[in-house]
Amino acid sequence: MGESYPVRMVSRKTFHILGIAYAIVAIVVSHFFALAGLIRVCYPDDGQLLQLEKNGGEDLDDDDDDYPVSRVDYNFVLHLTQSILSSVAGVVLIVGIVKEKTTLVLAYRMYYIVISTIGLIIFLIVQIVDMVNYDLPMPETIFILFVKLVLMFVVYYLILWILDGVVEYIEGDRGTIDRESAPQGIFKITLGDDQKTVLQM
Repeated sequence: MGESYPVRMVSRKTFHILGIAYAIVAIVVSHFFALAGLIRVCYPDDGQLLQLEKNGGEDLDDDDDDYPVSRVDYNFVLHLTQSILSSVAGVVLIVGIVKEKTTLVLAYRMYYIVISTIGLIIFLIVQIVDMVNYDLPMPETIFILFVKLVLMFVVYYLILWILDGVVEYIEGDRGTIDRESAPQGIFKITLGDDQKTVLQM
């Protein structure tokens, strides 16, 4: 068995810097809807108050500043939990990049797929509820919804594509040195399907 020998097109330092920068971007993207939800819950406008009332909100007094506390608390906990989970997953991704652990990167990848799928379902439900509650014009609303979905899918697959590149960098650029079959002073380095013989320095 040959020994594991990393052969890399990019230095570790460059990979770590770019990887951490990408991880921060991924965290921000995954936080976007959670933070937006927190802002909407903590500072509802008149339209949102009307929507809460139509959706069966309770404890609405004549004061426009009052809103259903129970519903706000529920949404606050939901969005805050999503934000915390995104932060923990982002830390896992950063550790995986710095330590070059494929398992951690793949764990974040699976988490991202699951959370994005759930988020997409919730997003569609909220949009449909808004269309029904506000009697929005269907053609314009459907077009805007379509544009939003396209942008979401572009970001979704872009992040997955970069994650696959991170995994490929960690695993695909590792070669092996075969000391046993090579003559004295010469190592045969195998890189995937390519084989190269180099002199020992």
